[in-house]
Amino acid sequence: MKQRFVPGILLIFLFLSLAIGSFLANIYSSLDVKKAESTERPVIRESTEDVSIKIDDTIILEQEFSKCKHVVIAPFKDKQDLLGKRISEIKQQYTMKNGYQVSYAQNTLIIHQIIDDWCSVDKEKCRLKEYKGRVGVFQGPNTENDALMRVTEIKIESLPDHIRQAIEKGEYEFENMERLNDALENLDEYL
Repeated sequence: MKQRFVPGILLIFLFLSLAIGSFLANIYSSLDVKKAESTERPVIRESTEDVSIKIDDTIILEQEFSKCKHVVIAPFKDKQDLLGKRISEIKQQYTMKNGYQVSYAQNTLIIHQIIDDWCSVDKEKCRLKEYKGRVGVFQGPNTENDALMRVTEIKIESLPDHIRQAIEKGEYEFENMERLNDALENLDEYL
């Protein structure tokens, strides 16, 4: 008689186990448990080295001037030369050894170039300084790195004190030669 009840008890035990397991699984799935991001890995990781440049990709040239620390960002002029090339080929053309860094993300190729010089804006700066008793015109990024362009006929001693002191303090600095020449015209009366 005991043997007749054994399959029934096993069957009840099996159904109870399934019901409890289903109940616990339902509770666990309803909890807001997030997996750690570090354990998630992409199934396929596409290397940007194999990506080819397409016509609708944006290509940007970033030029970083090491002496003035300015960065000039502009569209890349020779885009046609890079169309169809893979990133790995472009990196061989624009090497780190030659001052380039190439990166590609979201359909944008960035060619970053480090130039050991001053930017063109700083190179065009000019100023009036005293040169051998006269007003001299100097051009360059700053007073330590400028070059004498020409010497005027205006004698420093003929200038009013406030103008002479301003020139000596370096306050007669201009964005370009055109603006400096405008200021020089005002000083012509002291010839």
